[in-house]
Amino acid sequence: MNNLLKFGLFGLALYGFYTVTVGRTLKRLELYFEDLGQLKLKDGLMYLYVSLGVENPNKQQVTINEINFDIYQDGKNVGRITKYDANIIIPGRSRKSINNIRGRVNLIQLASNYIRLFSGQSDEKEFKLQGYLKAGNMTIPVNKTISALV
Repeated sequence: MNNLLKFGLFGLALYGFYTVTVGRTLKRLELYFEDLGQLKLKDGLMYLYVSLGVENPNKQQVTINEINFDIYQDGKNVGRITKYDANIIIPGRSRKSINNIRGRVNLIQLASNYIRLFSGQSDEKEFKLQGYLKAGNMTIPVNKTISALV
């Protein structure tokens, strides 16, 4: 009986340790830029579509609740991508693509690029994505520079 009590207390202590530590030692998700989509006019507003890859190095799945970042070009804010209540599940130890995240674009800031585009001149430009993703109780900073042909 005495051994059974010791075994039970050991099991209870192990379970307590597990429940206290799980969720507090999550590794940071890795974010990858995959694609900068085309600009599209919809409902009188200009939108840009971005695709991102997210890698979850943890054993347990993680749910991305919010995506929020600004797009800069030549130091000027040219757009914003926000997706609240995203509820995107990234299974444990896997990578998932999040395609066609829609963001609004400030056409006034991009006007010079479009003048070149419509005149037949295209150029590769660097865009900076700066903001964050929220997954559970983690806030993952986004600070990526990407190149796109405009």
